[in-house]
Amino acid sequence: MTRPTTPQPSAPAARTAWFEAGIPFLSACAFFLLSSVGLSVPQAAAADPVLETGNAMSGFGGAMPTSFSASSLPSAVEAVEMETPAPKARPRAAEGFNVSLFAKGLDRPREIVTAPNGDVFISQMGTGGIVLLRDTDGDGVSDVQTNFASGFRQPSGLAVRPEGLYVADMRAVWRLTYKEGSTAADERMMVTRANTLGNTLSRPMHSLTFSPDGEHFYVSVGSQEDVAEEKLPHASIQKFRTDGGAQTTYASGLRYPTALAFGPDTGHLYAVVNERDSIAKDTVHDFFTRIRKGGFYGWPYAYNGDTPDPQFGDLRPDLVNDTITPDVLLPPHSSPTGLHFHSGTGFPKSHRHDAFVVLHGSRDTSRPIGYKVLRIRFKNGKPRDAENFLTGFWRTEQGRTEILGRPYAIAEAPDGALLVSDDFAQVIWRITWNGAKKDSAIAATGGKASALGQ
Repeated sequence: MTRPTTPQPSAPAARTAWFEAGIPFLSACAFFLLSSVGLSVPQAAAADPVLETGNAMSGFGGAMPTSFSASSLPSAVEAVEMETPAPKARPRAAEGFNVSLFAKGLDRPREIVTAPNGDVFISQMGTGGIVLLRDTDGDGVSDVQTNFASGFRQPSGLAVRPEGLYVADMRAVWRLTYKEGSTAADERMMVTRANTLGNTLSRPMHSLTFSPDGEHFYVSVGSQEDVAEEKLPHASIQKFRTDGGAQTTYASGLRYPTALAFGPDTGHLYAVVNERDSIAKDTVHDFFTRIRKGGFYGWPYAYNGDTPDPQFGDLRPDLVNDTITPDVLLPPHSSPTGLHFHSGTGFPKSHRHDAFVVLHGSRDTSRPIGYKVLRIRFKNGKPRDAENFLTGFWRTEQGRTEILGRPYAIAEAPDGALLVSDDFAQVIWRITWNGAKKDSAIAATGGKASALGQ
């Protein structure tokens, strides 16, 4: 792979131009960088501080924009008047969207999946169980909260299928019986053999998604170490038939792929990946990318595309050269954990089939990175640009940073509302479009946030 170089006016879009701006772009065939600056949204206030800072780069060719001004969502947050216990503050969404509390009182809620009838399933790391949430009166607030199943070992990935609810935990993928109206699973069946997802020392979270034709499912498997040579299935995406057989490695070199989703326009598989931490600060970017069959994505030999790892790069220069450059580089240590492509139902047409990426946030809370949901806009089936969609999960007062929440996963309800789990505040947030309010800001800019190009 060729490293990015400064393009000339006639250079192809796969080359990049570096500059001091706020948000990076790269051509669809290479990658564009979402730098560690806050991304722009319509309601940003000029007096509000930038949440994150850093350099950026650009390189779209043709009619694509080459740069835009980046401003952040306000770091201040709204007070929430609710019974205790409740989160300290309500996150803030892009202009024209409302944020409300869908459910509270959960125990480390992680993955979310919705059924066609509106039932919501949550995997809980704290209890090892699956919780069913149901809004029986349609007011946008869960009024049924029950333990649907228990006894899992750190359950994570979820998928609803006609034959039942699939659950991935540290040991295997399981299928639970589920019928509309039921409040508990009657039976549990192990679909994959034990230890097909790596051993119990692996990173525990396994994302799970089905192919559009329903014939196969895909499971992400993380590495055991931050940087090391490890045997498969570690650091890979595994493909199975729906009966759990015919296991194959679909893609590898992925240190910790935490969420998987198929793009509705193209049918391509996408993932968000947490990269290594041990290299110098702000060096290795997490990323969002299309996953190609048989593709190798660098770990542990390369990062940020084909940049050789200082410890392992010289061991396999062939794999360094074969490394696929990710489509979108995210801020280092931002910890992407959630991914969803919106159907367009209940949202502005401009949001149809865009990707929403959840950044769980950095471990170092003295300098928060992430803690937000990004909207990545697609054009002609490829990532085009991005903006903040949901922020307000932390604030700084008198020089002290206070973490208010940590978004983890995202799913779409049948009415198009987005549901976001928060494993710090232990709640589920619901984001809806204010349909009564015309989308004048977005319409005036052709689907872009109004701050773009300023």
